[in-house]
Amino acid sequence: MAVNAFDGLLTWLAPEREQAGVIYEQMRARLIRFFESYGCPFADDCADDTIQRVTRKIGEGEMIRAADPYAYFRGVARNVLSEQWRRQEKLAGTIDDLPPAYEPAVRPLELEARAEQRREREQRLACIEACLDGLPPESRRLFIDYHNDEPHGAHRARLASDLGLDITALRNRITRLRKKIESCATTCMQSRQ
Repeated sequence: MAVNAFDGLLTWLAPEREQAGVIYEQMRARLIRFFESYGCPFADDCADDTIQRVTRKIGEGEMIRAADPYAYFRGVARNVLSEQWRRQEKLAGTIDDLPPAYEPAVRPLELEARAEQRREREQRLACIEACLDGLPPESRRLFIDYHNDEPHGAHRARLASDLGLDITALRNRITRLRKKIESCATTCMQSRQ
C-alpha cells in the first residue's frame, strides 16, 4: 500500500488527519466484528485485506461516492468474505482426498497403530519375563541357555551332553517349557486387557 494511496484513504475518511485516524481505527474494528459475526477464523486479516483493497482503489484514482464510508467498506468486505469461504471449501477435505504427493509424511492413524503395537509387545515381553521368573531356576536357566545366540547345532548338542540327555530329549523338554511359558503369557496378557 503506497503512502500516497493511504493518505488518499485518510483524506476520503475525514478532512482532518487526526479525525481520519480515529475513523480508520473505528472502521477496522467494525470490519473485524463484521467478519467475526460470520464466523470468519481470520477476521483481522480479512479486515486488513478489505482496507487494502479500498486503499488500492483510491490510489488508482477511483472516485468513491459513498455517503457512508462503512457501507462501501462493507460491500468490499462481503467480497473478501465470499473469497475466504471459497478458499476454506477448497481446503476442507480429508487427508484421504489428498493426492499422494500431498499426503502427510506421517499419518496419525499409523502412528497410533504403531504405538499400540509397541505397547502390546512391551506387555507381552513383560508377561514372558514374569512367566520365566515363575519357572524353577534350573528350568529357567535351561530355557535361556537353549535359546542362546551361539550357533545352535554345537551349542545345543553340548547342552544336551552336559545334562546327560540326547538332543531329542532336550528338544522335548524345551517344547514342554515353551508351551508352559506360552500358556502363562496368554493368561497374563488376557488379565492386562
